[in-house]
Formats: sequence, structure tokens, C-alpha cells
Amino acid sequence: DMGRWFQPSARFIGLSLVSFVAVGFNLQAHIIQDPRALALGVL
Repeated sequence: DMGRWFQPSARFIGLSLVSFVAVGFNLQAHIIQDPRALALGVL
């Protein structure tokens, strides 16, 4: 049954996406606070 296999997989992908976006926002906040982080991010 493909549906039974896909359900947890989709949930896992969703959680990964959410955590990835959260990490991205945290990085942006640090970059705004510390210009040196921006320099590291560009490199």
C-alpha cells in the first residue's frame, strides 16, 4: 500500500522543511546582529 508508506514520509519531509526554514530564520537573525556572520555567509 503506497499511501501507508507515503504518509509518514510526507510528515517527515514536512518536519524537515519546517526545521530547515526555522534554522534559516535563525541564521538571518544572527547575520543582522553580527555583520561578520554575513561576511562568512558570503564566502
